[in-house]
Amino acid sequence: MMLTEPEPDDTAPWTDATRARLAVSLAARELADSLIGWVPIPPAELTITGGQHRPLPDRTSIDDADRLRSRVEDFVELVAVYEMVSGATWEMLGDDLGISRQSAHRRYAEALDRFKGALLEAEDGVEGSFRLPEGADNPEYWGPRLDKWYRERRRPSDPAQQDDPVSGGMTRLHPHIELMRLQRRRSRLLGEYLVPPAEKILPIAERELVLWKQLGEAGHDVADAIERLQRQIAELRATTVADAGADS
Repeated sequence: MMLTEPEPDDTAPWTDATRARLAVSLAARELADSLIGWVPIPPAELTITGGQHRPLPDRTSIDDADRLRSRVEDFVELVAVYEMVSGATWEMLGDDLGISRQSAHRRYAEALDRFKGALLEAEDGVEGSFRLPEGADNPEYWGPRLDKWYRERRRPSDPAQQDDPVSGGMTRLHPHIELMRLQRRRSRLLGEYLVPPAEKILPIAERELVLWKQLGEAGHDVADAIERLQRQIAELRATTVADAGADS
């Protein structure tokens, strides 16, 4: 059989870079929606004497603009996280910002750590102290909605003219990478439990079996791994049935 590389299936996890990029896309959408309100000049806003009709005599609009500056800083932070998750280095970020590698690290390392912590908690299916930024939290939900938003606003000269300008670029984990992540999940369980519960190991083993079979269909020699997993899954299923019977 000719050796090929399998494509990720529709149940494979999204790549970290995909999640980080969706957070950037959503933040850009919100910024654009906020900024567009500054473009038109309402007919009643300006006076013929060179001033402005203020809704409140003692209030200016600078505080609204200042809030936008804060949102732009949040957007830049999301872009920094995306770049680091995608393989950039602190030196690259520092060079582009005109600062040192150490300064770039001080500025964005905490945000990167929060993002990576949230990814681990999502991978393990636990409620923890970290939360993925909106957009990164649910790619299936946000991808099509960002597609629709962009389609409604793009110009004929814009480069992305396909129907799925956002979701069409989203990527899922390659089977090899997913297998490595599943192995790390096993290691974390071993660090948490002396003997990990069968019900926690079983879904990992079942997914590993799917991925090894995909590699086998692509021509990789994985018969031993498949046989080993099939035995383990049978044992784990028997244990969960026995545990359920003991609890009833």
